[in-house]
Amino acid sequence: MHGPRVVSIVLALAAVSMLATGTLGFTSVSAERGVSVNVVDSEYAYVGVTACTPTHSENETGNGSGAGTADVYVTVTNQYSTPVVVEGIEGDGGNDGDLDDSRRVIPVGETKKYSLQFDAREVTVDVTADAFDATVTATVVEKQRKNCNPSQP
Repeated sequence: MHGPRVVSIVLALAAVSMLATGTLGFTSVSAERGVSVNVVDSEYAYVGVTACTPTHSENETGNGSGAGTADVYVTVTNQYSTPVVVEGIEGDGGNDGDLDDSRRVIPVGETKKYSLQFDAREVTVDVTADAFDATVTATVVEKQRKNCNPSQP
């Protein structure tokens, strides 16, 4: 009789001690979540960005001012389901292009063209919409002046 009674007392004490110390579980949890990004060509993206600078003959000096900056033409196309807002356009040298506030919003299905004065091999365009914020980087390509210099809408 002493054997079963001792075993039951030991089990009762073990149960009480486990209840008193908790479940030895976690008091906090931290998790890192990955992000999946699909990169597509500009003509299929929600926000398409292209950038070019006109090729210059030997006697031209870029923008004609000799200031060491060049014309960079950036085209942003909105293929998202709501209007997007261009928050900024920056060259790889850290120069920020001046954007007119009236030209920042791009309606659905439309394209805006920006003529900026800085020297860059890449441009970064920051846009926002109702459901996302995006940063799009495009390589500046050289094109003949007639193919690169867009008329401003």
